Amino acid sequence: MLPNYTVLDGKLDELPEVAVRDLQTRRLMSQVRHCYRDTAFWRKKFDEIGLAPDDIQNFSDLSKIPFCTKAELQEDQKRHPPFGSYLGVDQSRLAKYFTTSGTTGRPVVRVYTDRDWAYVRQRFQRRPFMGKLIKKWGGAPVAMSAPEVYMSLERGVIDAILDPLTLMGLKCNEVTEL
Repeated sequence: MLPNYTVLDGKLDELPEVAVRDLQTRRLMSQVRHCYRDTAFWRKKFDEIGLAPDDIQNFSDLSKIPFCTKAELQEDQKRHPPFGSYLGVDQSRLAKYFTTSGTTGRPVVRVYTDRDWAYVRQRFQRRPFMGKLIKKWGGAPVAMSAPEVYMSLERGVIDAILDPLTLMGLKCNEVTEL
């Protein structure tokens, strides 16, 4: 199981870039170990190319991780219904269930544990602070796409009342007029 991470701690915005990169690297390594250990889908992809979790030691190793396509996920869910073999937790821990629209073929089922769903919500709560951090590093903050906003409103991730700053920052007039 993955550890619980602090997402809303404003002190994260003040970390030097080296410390952020270290934190990201540790979390990447943890995620890779989890995926290999707990999901047949990713273990097979790693084994097919001879990649072991310990081969991922930093962000420069990220390119070693095999790419995954939507078609692969669709096929895996077809062979291992209903969630596919890339589910990394016991089904009893699942809390939320969604599917993609299916416009490009068979819809892909997306599931979340309570932990995952809390992180999705925190991502939206944290977004106003991320712009400051991105600018600090010389980047330009990019808003969420309108479809992502609508999906999030529909599914209760954000609600325009509890999280108006995120919506205002998106410049999505259709949504901010609620």
